[in-house]
Amino acid sequence: MLFNSVEYFLFLPLALSVHLALPRRFQWIWLLCISYYFYASWSVRHVLLMVGNTLVAYAAGLLLERYTAPRLRKRIVAVSATLLLGTLFAFKYFGFARDSLTALFHFLGVDASLPVLEVVLGVCLVVGVLTRGAGLVSALLNLAFIVAITSVWARGIEIECGCFGGGGAKEGASSAYPWEIARDAGLFLLSVYLVWSPRTRLALDNLIFRRHEGLDDVEEERTAVQG
Repeated sequence: MLFNSVEYFLFLPLALSVHLALPRRFQWIWLLCISYYFYASWSVRHVLLMVGNTLVAYAAGLLLERYTAPRLRKRIVAVSATLLLGTLFAFKYFGFARDSLTALFHFLGVDASLPVLEVVLGVCLVVGVLTRGAGLVSALLNLAFIVAITSVWARGIEIECGCFGGGGAKEGASSAYPWEIARDAGLFLLSVYLVWSPRTRLALDNLIFRRHEGLDDVEEERTAVQG
């Protein structure tokens, strides 16, 4: 269903009419259902992205209701916003941003490719340099990989991943897509954890940046409750 199609021309007024006719407490359920239907009309498999975003937003809301410590609430909002906006970026704008950056690097005479970026990120994560930023970029990259694999799977395209394979078209490659999505999802979660808690005792960030002393999240929560 495209925005300029007859189906959408009929779908939009019907969706709005039912939404306005429903009691307020049921309107969110209707909006959720028609949103899923809209994306499912394009590809049923893309509903998985909507389900994931829904769970992230819902979990963030529950955590914000439970915790009152300001620093912890800021982290919850930051992580959830990163996941939701990262999905949007990876799904809609990653290709455009990649092509634009590649053209810029070529214009500057720099041969920058994705494997080089991955190696740099890996080194940063191993030695603990700019860990939070590297973790964020790593999370966005793995999210982009998940979206890309899901997209080619939904369109019936069979290609071999260039990271752990030779790349290019390969018959029967779709049988490995579930494993590749699960692998990238695991790497994505690990990257998000590094954004949440970027430093250890051995991280070089401890030598580069001065650590600020303050109450930890548990103490902030206890103070907020007592106050």
